Amino acid sequence: YNTAIETAWNGYAARLAGAIPKGMPYYDTQNNGQPYYNYDLAMAEQLLDDAGYVKDYELDGTMYRFNGTTLRLFYNAGNSERETMAVMFRAALDDIGILSSIIAEGWPQLLHRMYTTDDWDTMFIGWGPDYNDPDDYIAPFMGSADISQDTYNTGYMNATVDAKILEGKYSADTAVRAAAYKTAYDIYIQEPSFIFLVQRAYIRPWRDWVQNYSYNPVREWYFYDYYKAYP
Repeated sequence: YNTAIETAWNGYAARLAGAIPKGMPYYDTQNNGQPYYNYDLAMAEQLLDDAGYVKDYELDGTMYRFNGTTLRLFYNAGNSERETMAVMFRAALDDIGILSSIIAEGWPQLLHRMYTTDDWDTMFIGWGPDYNDPDDYIAPFMGSADISQDTYNTGYMNATVDAKILEGKYSADTAVRAAAYKTAYDIYIQEPSFIFLVQRAYIRPWRDWVQNYSYNPVREWYFYDYYKAYP
């Protein structure tokens, strides 16, 4: 994770604890805001071995798992950060005996693949805030299609997680919401359909003659409202 932050993001990112990003309410309901998993290839190999997914396939003198099945890593072409992370992830998979390939597709093609097919394995993907509430992240990420969520078409579904997401969505009681999001996190982090990587940090430079601009991380830029005037 830290190597990805330094290499792909030049240090302008931080690790994520879960679906809710830092800066939004109830971030600390996720393992007190601390990432749950760490990078440990030895443990990954042990978990695979214990589950019976041993290295049983030889290719060019190297042993691989899953009978040589190739895990495909998709990302949107032109996104250099995701390309870098895909390359790093492929190297790590190779270290633990999993064949993988990196596939770059145009954004329309990638969305078509994700939303209309199940012909994909892993995608590097992102999200931006629409409004400053955790529901904007936890619902589309961890909610199932049964509650009109599962935005990334992962097929993940847990009835208790769905119920807690809805409880957090519709309650005005902060204690109820906090408890709901904590329960949801404690469940989905044990059966994750996502690997939570990083939360980007942005730099927003502008000239002092740009007028009518106000910084808001939960808002698109409305260039029509800006104008140029020297102070």
